[in-house]
Order: sequence, then structure tokens, then C-alpha cells
Amino acid sequence: MKPHDRNLGPDAAAGVPEGGDAAARPSLRGRFQTMIARAADAGFEQPERLWRLTPAEIELELRAFAARERRRIERMDEGAWLAGRYAAIAWHAPRRYPSRPDGVLHPRAPMTDAEMKRVALGLARRNPPPGRED
Repeated sequence: MKPHDRNLGPDAAAGVPEGGDAAARPSLRGRFQTMIARAADAGFEQPERLWRLTPAEIELELRAFAARERRRIERMDEGAWLAGRYAAIAWHAPRRYPSRPDGVLHPRAPMTDAEMKRVALGLARRNPPPGRED
């Protein structure tokens, strides 16, 4: 309980202050309707199927939806960054402009364990921890 909630009664968690009408609190069905409407507004596909799930399953579905949305936004962000990079190359160094997308068609090969170790040791030498200047 937060310090400013001390004067609130047992219905405070439900949003009904002490002395308020607990009957005015939305029903479980009303809260589900609100949650499903908000999911639909956010672009959740087939929100009506949430009615057939338990609250724990609904939470998992909504978390998975949020993760998919974050990944979608990250991909859009990466695409915008790449477009800006190509625009900058075209404007400032047109001779270096790639004839085709290098990063997409020719991704870097995965590093071997030895290469990772070499890079990590090089970074550690260049950036020693604070207080330990070797």
C-alpha cells in the first residue's frame, strides 16, 4: 500500500474509495469487455476469441501480441535506418553507393569462437574497467 492510499478502504484496489458504492464497481464481465475492446483498438486479431480463454491464457496472448508488435516496430525502425544510410551514401559519396543491398544479400558470416575471443580481448584491452588502468 502506498502512503497516499492509507485513507482508502478495502475496495481501494478496485477503484472504489472508502464509503463509496461497491456496487458501482464494474463487474468481471464489464472489465473483460473493456480489456477486449482495448485489445481490439490496439490491433489484436480476433479479439472475440479472448472470451474462450482463462485470464492466465489471455495474459499470455496479450504479452505475445505486444512482443510481436515490438518486433514489427523494430523491423520498421531498422528499415528506416537503412533507407537513411543509403540516402546519406547517395548524397555524400555517390561512388560508394552499393549496386545492391550488401547487408541483405551478403550478410556477415558468423564469427568463430577464436574470432569472438580475439575481438573480446581487444575490446577489454581498449576499455579497461574503471580504476584498473593497465
